[in-house]
Amino acid sequence: MAPQQQLPHRITHVIFDLDGVLIDSERVYSLANTKALAVLHGKQFTLQMKAAMIGRSKESAIRTVLEMNQLETTPEAIEKYDVYYESLLEELLPAAPELPGASALIEHLHSKGIPLGICTGIPTSIWHNYEWPTEECF
Repeated sequence: MAPQQQLPHRITHVIFDLDGVLIDSERVYSLANTKALAVLHGKQFTLQMKAAMIGRSKESAIRTVLEMNQLETTPEAIEKYDVYYESLLEELLPAAPELPGASALIEHLHSKGIPLGICTGIPTSIWHNYEWPTEECF
């Protein structure tokens, strides 16, 4: 076994992104879009739509999905989709599964006395409903 190598810098703090790093939120976002598009417009959400949404602001992503389905893209239509989509996220995100190894990493860092934080774009009202198994570490 090779000798353990010393890192040039000591880790003093860690800030995690919640989405896709600690929890599997991508499936939840896809499910919310699938339900929103089906319920509001009777249309099917596809991988092509998901790919077209990546990297866009929420308003631009919604506009893109509506355009790809030849639907109205007025501010009212975007707002209606957004309100329904957000209500689905409030229901679904708190049950998003933790990604494998996330708790073990958090517990390890916490045991070493490293301050931890979470950065997320998820609204506070949803984030506070998520029951994280290692919540005392933050």
